[in-house]
Amino acid sequence: MILQFILMPNYKIIITFMISIFAISIDASLSYSQMSSHNSSSLPPEYIVKKFMTMGGELPINDSQLTGIQQGIPSNNNTNMNNISLNTPTAGSYQTTPNNLDFPKIYNSIVPSIVEVTAYNTSNHTIFKTGTGFIYNLNGIPTIITVSNLVAGKNDITVTFSDGSSYYSNLTGYDPLTNVAILCVKNISQNKLVSLQLGNSSDLREGQQVLAIGNTQGLKNQITSGIISGLNQPIPVLSQNSSKPLPKMPIGISNSLNLGNGYGGSPLLDTKGQVIGMNIGNYSTSDTTTNNSLTSNSMPKNIGLSFAVPSNLISKIIPSLLSKGYYEHPYFGASGTDVNLDIAKALNLNESRGFLVIDVAPSSPAKKAGIIGGDNTTNINGRPITLDGDIILKIDNKEIQNIHDILAYIESKKNVGDSILVTVLRDGIIQFNTVKLGSNPNYLPQMNK
Repeated sequence: MILQFILMPNYKIIITFMISIFAISIDASLSYSQMSSHNSSSLPPEYIVKKFMTMGGELPINDSQLTGIQQGIPSNNNTNMNNISLNTPTAGSYQTTPNNLDFPKIYNSIVPSIVEVTAYNTSNHTIFKTGTGFIYNLNGIPTIITVSNLVAGKNDITVTFSDGSSYYSNLTGYDPLTNVAILCVKNISQNKLVSLQLGNSSDLREGQQVLAIGNTQGLKNQITSGIISGLNQPIPVLSQNSSKPLPKMPIGISNSLNLGNGYGGSPLLDTKGQVIGMNIGNYSTSDTTTNNSLTSNSMPKNIGLSFAVPSNLISKIIPSLLSKGYYEHPYFGASGTDVNLDIAKALNLNESRGFLVIDVAPSSPAKKAGIIGGDNTTNINGRPITLDGDIILKIDNKEIQNIHDILAYIESKKNVGDSILVTVLRDGIIQFNTVKLGSNPNYLPQMNK
């Protein structure tokens, strides 16, 4: 072997030597790669970034390698990260981001459009109630939006702007279901009427940050912030001296602002300063229960939630309030109960969904379309239930789980005169009824009857 190597020509010796060196380098690279794969997890993310930046290579955008960076692990070096593009964290990952909301800027831009609304008792001109309103412009017509339970039935109303100037105002129209009212102000300089923009409330998400600016406890233009607690919520309609269960607006916004008295009529704002709703205010137990349930020694308790009318509903009804003084809500005309587990079992249904029709109002759209109510009252777990009525399963392409689904769909998607296709289960057979919606007689303001 040694003699063969010695007798080998010079050029063969050189080639053999080069092949040996190349084989050694490959083995060393493989060993280093294996060692790196075992130990890379112990290296801090900033070391990986710095190493690649130093070597002039591209930083690999890989979730497993950049988890620490995405989670905001601080770096002990001065590496410039401005030119490094990282993937957006997936849902559930934690990311520290600076708070870029400029609350003072939002506040200063909104306040000129906020007014204090004061309603007086007609008989002795004492203050009845004070609330908030904001300026809105529809097709060049400036108006002031506020809550109807503040100004309805009051002929003596004033509005006070942020600069302290006050003007007499008149009620143009209001809607008792949504609690939206509009006021007009005469003999006022147009430069005072700085209007706010209505945003798209269908883009809202639970947990989104919101703001409110209003008047409370004699303090003007108070700003507060919170989050949206729920969307498409059934909100009790504010009513005084009512012994009956209160009706509910089906598509309200609930939030954690916990607004005090006087915020009613103030704008609910997103972080861009757009109006995404009108605050009704902060409910107490006396607002959401009947008077009979409150004893003489009981005190109203704050329920910790505030509610608002969505901006899309406001923009839907304002034109009618301006032109007619009222808004006609679409009307179906059937009442009943949600199909729960007990009712489903009594009717031998496979699942508990849908709305059981118990009563159909005379001359209502539902009655004219042939929707049938129940006529067989039975006792189900101690509760009398009238059965044998239609079970509404769908309206158009909307699956119906309960009465709230029906009301919310009709209120948000339909108008008076529109038709809906109602899918019902009757005697175990699926049937279809076309219903032409009418005008709800329960929500026409007294001033327009």
